[in-house]
Amino acid sequence: MFSHEQIVDFKNKVNKREFYRQFLELRQSGKLLWAVCPFHNDHSPSMSIDEDTGIFRCWSCGAHGDILDFYQRLTGKSLSESIMDIAKSQNIKIEISEELRKELELKRALYLLNDNIANLYQRALAQNKEGQQYLISRNFSLDIIKQFRIGYIPSLPLKDLGEQFIPLLKTAQLVNVNEDGSVYNYFGTHRISIPFFDEYGHIVGFSSRTTDNRYQPKYLHSRTSKLFQKSELLYAYNFAKEKIKETKSVIITEGQIDCIRCHQYGITNTIATCGLALSDKQLKLLKTYVKNYYIIVEDKAGENMVDKYYDVISTSNYWANIKIIRLYEGDEKCDADEFLQKYGKGAFLDKIKHAKPYHEYKLIDSLKNINYKTIEEKKFHIYNNRKYIAKITHPVDKKQYIELLAEKLELPENDVRKIIARSESTDNDIKIGDYDDRRTTSQKYILATFFSEFGVQTAYEVMHNKLKIYNRLDNKFRKIYNKIVDVILLYGANADIINAVHSLDIMTQEELSILDDAYFKRDEFNYLEDEEELALFLKDQIENLR
Repeated sequence: MFSHEQIVDFKNKVNKREFYRQFLELRQSGKLLWAVCPFHNDHSPSMSIDEDTGIFRCWSCGAHGDILDFYQRLTGKSLSESIMDIAKSQNIKIEISEELRKELELKRALYLLNDNIANLYQRALAQNKEGQQYLISRNFSLDIIKQFRIGYIPSLPLKDLGEQFIPLLKTAQLVNVNEDGSVYNYFGTHRISIPFFDEYGHIVGFSSRTTDNRYQPKYLHSRTSKLFQKSELLYAYNFAKEKIKETKSVIITEGQIDCIRCHQYGITNTIATCGLALSDKQLKLLKTYVKNYYIIVEDKAGENMVDKYYDVISTSNYWANIKIIRLYEGDEKCDADEFLQKYGKGAFLDKIKHAKPYHEYKLIDSLKNINYKTIEEKKFHIYNNRKYIAKITHPVDKKQYIELLAEKLELPENDVRKIIARSESTDNDIKIGDYDDRRTTSQKYILATFFSEFGVQTAYEVMHNKLKIYNRLDNKFRKIYNKIVDVILLYGANADIINAVHSLDIMTQEELSILDDAYFKRDEFNYLEDEEELALFLKDQIENLR
Protein backbone atom coordinates (compact mmCIF):
# COMPACT_ATOMS: atom_id res chain seq x y z
CA MET A 1 0.00 0.00 0.00
CA PHE A 2 2.98 2.30 0.66
CA SER A 3 6.01 2.55 -1.63
CA HIS A 4 9.52 1.97 -0.30
CA GLU A 5 10.29 5.68 -0.75
CA GLN A 6 7.19 6.66 1.26
CA ILE A 7 8.14 4.33 4.12
CA VAL A 8 11.72 5.63 4.26
CA ASP A 9 10.49 9.24 4.20
CA PHE A 10 7.94 8.48 6.93
CA LYS A 11 10.51 6.86 9.24
CA ASN A 12 12.81 9.88 8.82
CA LYS A 13 10.01 12.19 10.02
CA VAL A 14 9.27 10.23 13.20
CA ASN A 15 10.71 11.56 16.46
CA LYS A 16 12.29 8.30 17.61
CA ARG A 17 12.70 9.23 21.28
CA GLU A 18 9.07 10.38 21.56
CA PHE A 19 7.88 7.25 19.78
CA TYR A 20 9.65 4.82 22.11
CA ARG A 21 8.82 6.90 25.18
CA GLN A 22 5.12 6.01 24.65
CA PHE A 23 5.90 2.38 25.47
CA LEU A 24 9.20 2.28 27.38
CA GLU A 25 11.00 3.98 30.24
CA LEU A 26 14.19 5.19 28.57
CA ARG A 27 17.61 6.04 29.96
CA GLN A 28 20.60 7.45 28.10
CA SER A 29 23.96 5.66 28.18
CA GLY A 30 26.55 6.95 25.77
CA LYS A 31 25.12 7.23 22.27
CA LEU A 32 22.30 4.78 22.94
CA LEU A 33 18.99 4.73 24.78
CA TRP A 34 18.35 1.70 26.99
CA ALA A 35 15.08 0.17 28.19
CA VAL A 36 13.66 -3.00 29.71
CA CYS A 37 12.71 -5.22 26.77
CA PRO A 38 8.91 -5.66 26.45
CA PHE A 39 9.29 -8.83 24.39
CA HIS A 40 10.52 -11.15 27.14
CA ASN A 41 10.61 -11.37 30.92
CA ASP A 42 13.37 -8.77 31.25
CA HIS A 43 14.74 -7.76 34.65
CA SER A 44 17.22 -5.05 33.66
CA PRO A 45 17.54 -2.80 30.59
CA SER A 46 18.57 -5.20 27.83
CA MET A 47 17.17 -3.28 24.84
CA SER A 48 19.34 -0.67 23.13
CA ILE A 49 17.88 1.98 20.82
CA ASP A 50 19.75 4.14 18.36
CA GLU A 51 17.93 7.47 18.59
CA ASP A 52 19.10 8.61 15.14
CA THR A 53 17.94 5.55 13.18
CA GLY A 54 15.27 4.20 15.55
CA ILE A 55 16.89 0.74 15.36
CA PHE A 56 16.30 -1.34 18.50
CA ARG A 57 18.00 -4.54 19.62
CA CYS A 58 17.51 -6.68 22.69
CA TRP A 59 20.83 -8.22 23.69
CA SER A 60 19.07 -10.90 25.68
CA CYS A 61 16.20 -12.28 23.57
CA GLY A 62 17.51 -11.10 20.18
CA ALA A 63 14.48 -9.00 19.14
CA HIS A 64 15.58 -6.28 16.71
CA GLY A 65 14.34 -3.96 13.98
CA ASP A 66 13.14 -0.41 13.36
CA ILE A 67 10.18 1.58 14.73
CA LEU A 68 7.72 -0.20 12.43
CA ASP A 69 9.03 -3.63 13.42
CA PHE A 70 8.73 -2.61 17.08
CA TYR A 71 5.15 -1.37 16.74
CA GLN A 72 4.00 -4.36 14.67
CA ARG A 73 5.54 -6.79 17.14
CA LEU A 74 4.00 -4.92 20.07
CA THR A 75 0.48 -4.59 18.64
CA GLY A 76 0.14 -7.35 16.05
CA LYS A 77 -0.99 -4.75 13.48
CA SER A 78 -0.20 -4.74 9.78
CA LEU A 79 2.42 -2.47 8.22
CA SER A 80 -0.18 -0.05 6.82
CA GLU A 81 -2.07 0.13 10.12
CA SER A 82 1.18 0.72 12.01
CA ILE A 83 2.18 3.60 9.74
CA MET A 84 -1.25 5.19 10.10
CA ASP A 85 -1.20 4.86 13.90
CA ILE A 86 2.29 6.28 14.34
CA ALA A 87 1.56 9.11 11.91
CA LYS A 88 -1.56 10.03 13.88
CA SER A 89 0.27 9.97 17.23
CA GLN A 90 3.01 12.28 15.89
CA ASN A 91 0.83 14.52 13.67
CA ILE A 92 2.67 13.46 10.55
CA LYS A 93 0.78 14.00 7.30
CA ILE A 94 1.14 11.14 4.87
CA GLU A 95 -0.23 10.60 1.40
CA ILE A 96 -2.09 7.33 1.01
CA SER A 97 -2.98 5.48 -2.15
CA GLU A 98 -6.51 5.45 -3.45
CA GLU A 99 -6.63 1.70 -2.82
CA LEU A 100 -5.69 2.10 0.85
CA ARG A 101 -8.08 5.02 1.30
CA LYS A 102 -10.97 2.91 0.00
CA GLU A 103 -9.96 -0.01 2.23
CA LEU A 104 -9.88 2.21 5.32
CA GLU A 105 -13.23 3.78 4.44
CA LEU A 106 -14.76 0.33 3.98
CA LYS A 107 -13.44 -0.81 7.36
CA ARG A 108 -14.88 2.26 9.08
CA ALA A 109 -18.23 1.67 7.38
CA LEU A 110 -18.26 -1.99 8.43
CA TYR A 111 -17.35 -1.13 12.03
CA LEU A 112 -20.23 1.38 12.13
CA LEU A 113 -22.65 -1.08 10.51
CA ASN A 114 -21.77 -3.89 12.96
CA ASP A 115 -22.09 -1.50 15.88
CA ASN A 116 -25.58 -0.48 14.75
CA ILE A 117 -26.60 -4.12 14.18
CA ALA A 118 -25.40 -4.96 17.72
CA ASN A 119 -27.55 -2.07 19.03
CA LEU A 120 -30.51 -3.47 17.07
CA TYR A 121 -30.00 -6.94 18.59
CA GLN A 122 -29.66 -5.47 22.09
CA ARG A 123 -32.94 -3.56 21.72
CA ALA A 124 -34.60 -6.72 20.39
CA LEU A 125 -33.46 -8.61 23.50
CA ALA A 126 -35.05 -5.98 25.74
CA GLN A 127 -38.39 -6.71 24.01
CA ASN A 128 -38.15 -10.50 23.66
CA LYS A 129 -39.10 -12.82 26.53
CA GLU A 130 -37.71 -15.91 24.81
CA GLY A 131 -34.21 -14.42 24.64
CA GLN A 132 -34.45 -13.02 28.15
CA GLN A 133 -35.62 -16.37 29.55
CA TYR A 134 -32.72 -18.18 27.91
CA LEU A 135 -30.12 -15.81 29.43
CA ILE A 136 -31.85 -15.97 32.84
CA SER A 137 -31.71 -19.78 32.66
CA ARG A 138 -27.95 -19.50 32.01
CA ASN A 139 -27.53 -17.15 35.01
CA PHE A 140 -25.99 -14.26 33.09
CA SER A 141 -26.02 -10.98 34.98
CA LEU A 142 -27.42 -7.79 33.47
CA ASP A 143 -24.02 -6.10 33.75
CA ILE A 144 -22.25 -8.84 31.82
CA ILE A 145 -24.99 -8.85 29.13
CA LYS A 146 -24.46 -5.12 28.65
CA GLN A 147 -20.66 -5.34 28.73
CA PHE A 148 -20.44 -8.08 26.09
CA ARG A 149 -23.36 -6.55 24.16
CA ILE A 150 -25.30 -9.80 24.07
CA GLY A 151 -28.54 -9.47 22.12
CA TYR A 152 -31.36 -11.33 20.39
CA ILE A 153 -31.69 -11.74 16.62
CA PRO A 154 -35.23 -10.68 15.64
CA SER A 155 -37.23 -11.72 12.62
CA LEU A 156 -36.75 -8.26 11.06
CA PRO A 157 -35.32 -8.66 7.51
CA LEU A 158 -32.13 -6.61 7.42
CA LYS A 159 -32.83 -5.73 3.77
CA ASP A 160 -35.59 -3.48 5.14
CA LEU A 161 -32.88 -1.16 6.42
CA GLY A 162 -32.68 0.11 2.85
CA GLU A 163 -31.47 -0.97 -0.58
CA GLN A 164 -28.37 1.20 -0.21
CA PHE A 165 -27.18 -0.92 2.74
CA ILE A 166 -27.45 -4.32 1.02
CA PRO A 167 -23.92 -4.28 -0.54
CA LEU A 168 -22.45 -3.43 2.86
CA LEU A 169 -24.61 -6.06 4.60
CA LYS A 170 -23.32 -8.64 2.10
CA THR A 171 -19.70 -7.62 2.74
CA ALA A 172 -20.30 -7.93 6.49
CA GLN A 173 -21.73 -11.44 5.89
CA LEU A 174 -25.03 -10.45 7.56
CA VAL A 175 -27.23 -11.30 4.56
CA ASN A 176 -27.17 -13.84 1.74
CA VAL A 177 -28.51 -13.39 -1.79
CA ASN A 178 -30.34 -16.20 -3.61
CA GLU A 179 -29.89 -16.91 -7.32
CA ASP A 180 -33.20 -15.15 -7.97
CA GLY A 181 -31.86 -12.01 -6.28
CA SER A 182 -33.90 -12.33 -3.09
CA VAL A 183 -32.10 -11.28 0.10
CA TYR A 184 -32.41 -13.09 3.43
CA ASN A 185 -30.75 -12.81 6.88
CA TYR A 186 -27.69 -15.02 7.31
CA PHE A 187 -28.36 -15.68 11.02
CA GLY A 188 -32.10 -16.36 10.72
CA THR A 189 -33.95 -15.82 14.00
CA HIS A 190 -34.64 -17.31 17.47
CA ARG A 191 -30.98 -16.80 18.31
CA ILE A 192 -28.92 -15.11 21.00
CA SER A 193 -26.21 -12.92 19.43
CA ILE A 194 -22.72 -12.49 20.86
CA PRO A 195 -20.45 -10.02 19.05
CA PHE A 196 -16.84 -10.77 18.19
CA PHE A 197 -14.57 -7.85 19.10
CA ASP A 198 -11.06 -7.17 17.84
CA GLU A 199 -8.31 -6.08 20.22
CA TYR A 200 -9.48 -2.45 20.02
CA GLY A 201 -13.14 -3.14 20.77
CA HIS A 202 -14.45 -2.90 17.21
CA ILE A 203 -17.21 -5.40 16.41
CA VAL A 204 -15.95 -7.48 13.48
CA GLY A 205 -18.52 -10.31 13.43
CA PHE A 206 -21.11 -12.23 15.40
CA SER A 207 -21.60 -15.60 17.04
CA SER A 208 -25.10 -16.91 17.67
CA ARG A 209 -26.74 -19.67 19.69
CA THR A 210 -30.26 -20.94 19.12
CA THR A 211 -32.72 -20.54 21.99
CA ASP A 212 -34.85 -23.35 20.62
CA ASN A 213 -33.23 -26.68 19.68
CA ARG A 214 -35.76 -27.12 16.89
CA TYR A 215 -33.75 -24.57 14.95
CA GLN A 216 -30.43 -25.82 13.60
CA PRO A 217 -27.49 -25.45 13.60
CA LYS A 218 -27.13 -24.91 17.32
CA TYR A 219 -24.23 -22.46 16.85
CA LEU A 220 -23.68 -20.19 13.87
CA HIS A 221 -20.80 -17.75 13.38
CA SER A 222 -19.92 -15.04 10.90
CA ARG A 223 -18.07 -16.32 7.87
CA THR A 224 -14.52 -15.30 7.06
CA SER A 225 -14.31 -11.90 5.38
CA LYS A 226 -11.90 -8.97 5.01
CA LEU A 227 -12.98 -7.77 8.44
CA PHE A 228 -13.62 -11.07 10.22
CA GLN A 229 -10.64 -13.44 10.47
CA LYS A 230 -11.67 -15.82 13.24
CA SER A 231 -8.26 -17.46 13.56
CA GLU A 232 -6.65 -14.08 14.33
CA LEU A 233 -9.05 -13.06 17.11
CA LEU A 234 -8.70 -13.56 20.83
CA TYR A 235 -12.21 -13.34 22.21
CA ALA A 236 -12.58 -10.75 25.03
CA TYR A 237 -8.96 -9.59 24.68
CA ASN A 238 -10.28 -6.02 24.47
CA PHE A 239 -11.80 -6.46 27.95
CA ALA A 240 -8.94 -8.54 29.37
CA LYS A 241 -5.80 -6.75 28.15
CA GLU A 242 -5.39 -4.34 31.07
CA LYS A 243 -5.64 -7.16 33.62
CA ILE A 244 -3.32 -9.28 31.48
CA LYS A 245 -0.73 -6.46 31.51
CA GLU A 246 -1.17 -5.99 35.26
CA THR A 247 -0.86 -9.68 36.19
CA LYS A 248 1.41 -10.76 33.28
CA SER A 249 -0.92 -13.77 33.12
CA VAL A 250 -3.65 -15.00 30.80
CA ILE A 251 -6.25 -17.76 31.20
CA ILE A 252 -7.15 -19.46 27.92
CA THR A 253 -10.60 -21.08 27.61
CA GLU A 254 -12.09 -22.97 24.69
CA GLY A 255 -15.38 -21.12 24.20
CA GLN A 256 -16.99 -17.69 24.37
CA ILE A 257 -19.50 -18.68 27.08
CA ASP A 258 -16.69 -20.02 29.32
CA CYS A 259 -14.82 -16.76 28.84
CA ILE A 260 -17.86 -14.59 29.57
CA ARG A 261 -18.57 -16.62 32.71
CA CYS A 262 -15.03 -16.04 33.98
CA HIS A 263 -15.43 -12.30 33.49
CA GLN A 264 -18.77 -12.40 35.31
CA TYR A 265 -16.97 -13.95 38.29
CA GLY A 266 -14.29 -11.25 38.22
CA ILE A 267 -11.58 -13.38 36.58
CA THR A 268 -10.96 -10.75 33.94
CA ASN A 269 -7.59 -11.83 32.51
CA THR A 270 -9.46 -14.56 30.61
CA ILE A 271 -9.70 -14.88 26.82
CA ALA A 272 -11.00 -17.56 24.46
CA THR A 273 -9.38 -18.83 21.29
CA CYS A 274 -11.63 -18.63 18.27
CA GLY A 275 -10.30 -21.78 16.64
CA LEU A 276 -8.36 -24.97 17.30
CA ALA A 277 -4.94 -23.34 17.44
CA LEU A 278 -3.11 -20.11 18.24
CA SER A 279 -2.07 -18.08 15.21
CA ASP A 280 0.98 -15.81 14.90
CA LYS A 281 -1.15 -12.69 15.34
CA GLN A 282 -2.83 -14.09 18.47
CA LEU A 283 0.57 -14.96 19.95
CA LYS A 284 1.90 -11.47 19.16
CA LEU A 285 -0.98 -9.93 21.11
CA LEU A 286 -0.08 -12.03 24.14
CA LYS A 287 3.70 -12.44 24.15
CA THR A 288 4.51 -8.78 24.79
CA TYR A 289 2.96 -8.82 28.25
CA VAL A 290 2.35 -12.43 29.27
CA LYS A 291 4.70 -14.54 31.35
CA ASN A 292 2.17 -17.08 32.71
CA TYR A 293 -0.21 -18.93 30.39
CA TYR A 294 -2.98 -20.95 32.07
CA ILE A 295 -4.63 -23.41 29.69
CA ILE A 296 -7.99 -24.87 30.73
CA VAL A 297 -8.62 -28.53 29.87
CA GLU A 298 -12.29 -29.50 30.10
CA ASP A 299 -12.28 -33.07 28.74
CA LYS A 300 -10.02 -35.84 27.40
CA ALA A 301 -10.25 -34.45 23.88
CA GLY A 302 -8.72 -31.22 25.19
CA GLU A 303 -5.58 -33.09 26.30
CA ASN A 304 -4.47 -33.27 22.66
CA MET A 305 -4.73 -29.48 22.39
CA VAL A 306 -2.44 -29.01 25.41
CA ASP A 307 0.59 -30.26 23.45
CA LYS A 308 -0.24 -28.05 20.46
CA TYR A 309 -0.67 -24.98 22.64
CA TYR A 310 2.60 -25.72 24.43
CA ASP A 311 4.51 -26.12 21.17
CA VAL A 312 3.31 -22.87 19.58
CA ILE A 313 3.55 -20.78 22.76
CA SER A 314 7.02 -22.01 23.77
CA THR A 315 8.29 -21.56 20.20
CA SER A 316 6.99 -17.99 20.16
CA ASN A 317 7.99 -17.12 23.72
CA TYR A 318 10.89 -19.12 25.18
CA TRP A 319 10.40 -17.56 28.62
CA ALA A 320 6.69 -18.46 28.85
CA ASN A 321 5.56 -20.30 31.96
CA ILE A 322 2.81 -22.60 30.68
CA LYS A 323 0.49 -24.16 33.27
CA ILE A 324 -2.46 -26.50 32.91
CA ILE A 325 -5.81 -26.20 34.73
CA ARG A 326 -7.66 -29.50 34.57
CA LEU A 327 -11.38 -29.15 35.37
CA TYR A 328 -12.74 -32.56 34.39
CA GLU A 329 -12.58 -35.86 36.23
CA GLY A 330 -12.71 -39.23 34.48
CA ASP A 331 -14.85 -39.20 31.35
CA GLU A 332 -17.14 -36.38 32.51
CA LYS A 333 -16.64 -33.08 30.68
CA CYS A 334 -16.51 -29.95 32.85
CA ASP A 335 -15.89 -26.51 31.32
CA ALA A 336 -15.23 -23.19 33.06
CA ASP A 337 -18.89 -22.14 32.75
CA GLU A 338 -20.12 -25.29 34.50
CA PHE A 339 -17.30 -25.35 37.09
CA LEU A 340 -17.81 -21.76 38.24
CA GLN A 341 -21.58 -22.14 38.59
CA LYS A 342 -21.23 -25.44 40.43
CA TYR A 343 -18.24 -24.80 42.71
CA GLY A 344 -17.78 -21.00 42.73
CA LYS A 345 -14.93 -18.55 42.24
CA GLY A 346 -12.91 -19.72 45.26
CA ALA A 347 -12.61 -23.26 43.92
CA PHE A 348 -11.62 -21.93 40.48
CA LEU A 349 -8.92 -19.68 41.96
CA ASP A 350 -7.66 -22.69 43.91
CA LYS A 351 -7.36 -24.56 40.61
CA ILE A 352 -5.27 -21.67 39.26
CA LYS A 353 -3.11 -21.60 42.39
CA HIS A 354 -2.33 -25.32 42.12
CA ALA A 355 -2.05 -25.47 38.32
CA LYS A 356 0.88 -27.63 37.26
CA PRO A 357 3.58 -26.49 34.81
CA TYR A 358 3.17 -28.28 31.47
CA HIS A 359 6.04 -30.75 31.90
CA GLU A 360 5.04 -31.65 35.44
CA TYR A 361 1.41 -32.05 34.36
CA LYS A 362 2.41 -34.37 31.49
CA LEU A 363 4.73 -36.33 33.76
CA ILE A 364 2.04 -36.90 36.40
CA ASP A 365 -0.39 -38.04 33.71
CA SER A 366 2.24 -40.37 32.23
CA LEU A 367 3.13 -41.87 35.63
CA LYS A 368 -0.53 -42.73 36.22
CA ASN A 369 -0.55 -44.79 33.01
CA ILE A 370 2.70 -46.71 33.44
CA ASN A 371 2.33 -50.33 32.44
CA TYR A 372 5.12 -52.75 31.59
CA LYS A 373 5.98 -56.41 31.15
CA THR A 374 9.57 -56.35 29.93
CA ILE A 375 12.84 -54.52 30.64
CA GLU A 376 12.56 -52.81 27.24
CA GLU A 377 9.15 -51.42 28.23
CA LYS A 378 10.69 -50.09 31.46
CA LYS A 379 13.38 -48.32 29.43
CA PHE A 380 10.70 -46.91 27.16
CA HIS A 381 8.93 -45.31 30.12
CA ILE A 382 12.19 -43.81 31.39
CA TYR A 383 13.10 -42.32 28.00
CA ASN A 384 9.50 -41.22 27.37
CA ASN A 385 9.41 -39.26 30.65
CA ARG A 386 12.97 -37.91 30.75
CA LYS A 387 12.01 -34.86 28.67
CA TYR A 388 9.42 -33.89 31.28
CA ILE A 389 11.75 -34.52 34.23
CA ALA A 390 14.56 -32.54 32.55
CA LYS A 391 12.34 -29.45 32.32
CA ILE A 392 11.38 -29.46 36.02
CA THR A 393 13.64 -26.75 37.43
CA HIS A 394 13.15 -27.18 41.18
CA PRO A 395 15.71 -29.81 42.39
CA VAL A 396 13.48 -31.14 45.20
CA ASP A 397 10.54 -31.66 42.81
CA LYS A 398 12.83 -33.29 40.24
CA LYS A 399 14.23 -35.67 42.89
CA GLN A 400 10.74 -36.65 44.05
CA TYR A 401 9.59 -37.43 40.51
CA ILE A 402 12.68 -39.53 39.80
CA GLU A 403 11.99 -41.44 43.03
CA LEU A 404 8.36 -41.93 42.00
CA LEU A 405 9.34 -43.11 38.51
CA ALA A 406 11.85 -45.58 40.02
CA GLU A 407 9.19 -46.87 42.41
CA LYS A 408 6.63 -47.30 39.63
CA LEU A 409 9.13 -49.22 37.50
CA GLU A 410 10.54 -51.23 40.43
CA LEU A 411 14.09 -50.11 39.62
CA PRO A 412 16.91 -48.69 41.78
CA GLU A 413 16.68 -44.91 41.86
CA ASN A 414 20.36 -44.48 40.90
CA ASP A 415 19.85 -46.56 37.74
CA VAL A 416 16.94 -44.35 36.67
CA ARG A 417 18.92 -41.22 37.52
CA LYS A 418 21.93 -42.38 35.43
CA ILE A 419 19.77 -43.14 32.38
CA ILE A 420 18.07 -39.75 32.62
CA ALA A 421 21.44 -37.97 33.06
CA ARG A 422 22.86 -39.70 29.97
CA SER A 423 19.73 -38.83 28.01
CA GLU A 424 19.92 -35.17 29.05
CA SER A 425 23.57 -34.93 27.97
CA THR A 426 22.69 -36.08 24.44
CA ASP A 427 19.55 -33.97 24.05
CA ASN A 428 19.74 -30.78 21.99
CA ASP A 429 17.48 -28.71 24.22
CA ILE A 430 18.47 -25.04 24.19
CA LYS A 431 19.27 -23.78 27.67
CA ILE A 432 19.28 -19.99 27.63
CA GLY A 433 19.91 -18.11 30.85
CA ASP A 434 17.06 -15.77 31.83
CA TYR A 435 19.42 -13.37 33.52
CA ASP A 436 22.35 -12.95 31.11
CA ASP A 437 23.87 -9.49 31.42
CA ARG A 438 24.95 -7.52 28.37
CA ARG A 439 28.61 -8.56 28.77
CA THR A 440 27.76 -12.28 28.87
CA THR A 441 25.34 -11.98 25.96
CA SER A 442 27.87 -10.12 23.80
CA GLN A 443 30.52 -12.77 24.44
CA LYS A 444 28.04 -15.44 23.34
CA TYR A 445 27.43 -13.46 20.13
CA ILE A 446 31.20 -13.36 19.57
CA LEU A 447 31.43 -17.15 19.91
CA ALA A 448 28.35 -17.52 17.68
CA THR A 449 30.30 -15.84 14.87
CA PHE A 450 32.26 -19.09 14.41
CA PHE A 451 29.01 -20.71 13.27
CA SER A 452 27.82 -17.92 10.97
CA GLU A 453 27.31 -18.24 7.23
CA PHE A 454 30.65 -16.45 6.65
CA GLY A 455 32.51 -19.59 7.71
CA VAL A 456 35.08 -20.35 10.36
CA GLN A 457 38.06 -18.92 8.43
CA THR A 458 36.48 -15.50 7.85
CA ALA A 459 35.16 -15.29 11.41
CA TYR A 460 38.60 -16.14 12.82
CA GLU A 461 40.33 -13.60 10.56
CA VAL A 462 38.01 -10.79 11.66
CA MET A 463 38.01 -11.71 15.36
CA HIS A 464 41.67 -12.64 15.87
CA ASN A 465 43.64 -10.61 13.34
CA LYS A 466 41.56 -7.47 12.76
CA LEU A 467 39.85 -6.82 16.09
CA LYS A 468 42.12 -8.64 18.58
CA ILE A 469 39.07 -9.83 20.50
CA TYR A 470 40.79 -12.61 22.42
CA ASN A 471 42.24 -10.47 25.24
CA ARG A 472 38.91 -8.74 25.86
CA LEU A 473 37.07 -11.95 26.73
CA ASP A 474 36.38 -13.13 30.25
CA ASN A 475 38.44 -16.11 31.37
CA LYS A 476 35.76 -18.80 30.83
CA PHE A 477 34.93 -17.46 27.35
CA ARG A 478 38.65 -17.27 26.53
CA LYS A 479 38.99 -20.97 27.39
CA ILE A 480 36.11 -21.85 25.07
CA TYR A 481 37.65 -19.65 22.36
CA ASN A 482 40.98 -21.51 22.69
CA LYS A 483 39.31 -24.92 22.52
CA ILE A 484 37.41 -23.90 19.36
CA VAL A 485 40.70 -22.76 17.78
CA ASP A 486 42.29 -26.11 18.78
CA VAL A 487 39.48 -27.95 16.97
CA ILE A 488 39.97 -25.77 13.87
CA LEU A 489 43.74 -26.48 13.89
CA LEU A 490 43.06 -30.20 14.33
CA TYR A 491 40.24 -30.67 11.82
CA GLY A 492 40.55 -27.67 9.51
CA ALA A 493 38.33 -24.71 8.65
CA ASN A 494 35.39 -26.91 7.65
CA ALA A 495 35.22 -28.60 11.03
CA ASP A 496 31.86 -29.36 12.61
CA ILE A 497 32.82 -27.60 15.84
CA ILE A 498 29.79 -28.58 17.92
CA ASN A 499 30.10 -32.30 17.20
CA ALA A 500 33.88 -32.21 17.49
CA VAL A 501 34.03 -30.67 20.98
CA HIS A 502 31.29 -33.04 22.19
CA SER A 503 33.08 -36.12 20.83
CA LEU A 504 36.56 -35.04 21.99
CA ASP A 505 35.26 -34.41 25.52
CA ILE A 506 37.47 -31.33 25.89
CA MET A 507 34.90 -29.00 27.48
CA THR A 508 33.19 -28.91 30.85
CA GLN A 509 29.40 -29.17 31.10
CA GLU A 510 29.19 -25.39 31.73
CA GLU A 511 31.35 -24.66 28.68
CA LEU A 512 29.25 -26.97 26.50
CA SER A 513 26.09 -25.22 27.71
CA ILE A 514 27.56 -21.80 26.81
CA LEU A 515 28.71 -23.07 23.41
CA ASP A 516 25.31 -24.61 22.63
CA ASP A 517 23.67 -21.33 23.61
CA ALA A 518 26.04 -19.42 21.31
CA TYR A 519 25.37 -21.85 18.45
CA PHE A 520 21.64 -21.16 18.54
CA LYS A 521 22.25 -17.40 18.45
CA ARG A 522 23.86 -17.55 15.01
CA ASP A 523 20.56 -17.02 13.14
CA GLU A 524 20.04 -13.69 14.87
CA PHE A 525 22.63 -11.91 12.72
CA ASN A 526 22.06 -13.63 9.37
CA TYR A 527 21.10 -10.20 8.00
CA LEU A 528 24.81 -9.24 7.81
CA GLU A 529 25.81 -9.13 4.15
CA ASP A 530 29.62 -8.99 4.05
CA GLU A 531 32.83 -9.15 6.08
CA GLU A 532 32.76 -5.40 6.74
CA GLU A 533 29.28 -5.61 8.32
CA LEU A 534 30.46 -8.59 10.36
CA ALA A 535 33.35 -6.51 11.70
CA LEU A 536 30.97 -3.66 12.63
CA PHE A 537 28.69 -6.16 14.42
CA LEU A 538 31.64 -7.50 16.43
CA LYS A 539 32.79 -3.96 17.27
CA ASP A 540 29.35 -3.38 18.82
CA GLN A 541 29.88 -6.47 20.97
CA ILE A 542 33.32 -5.22 22.04
CA GLU A 543 31.72 -1.95 23.19
CA ASN A 544 29.69 -3.98 25.69
CA LEU A 545 32.89 -5.56 27.06
CA ARG A 546 34.39 -2.25 28.18
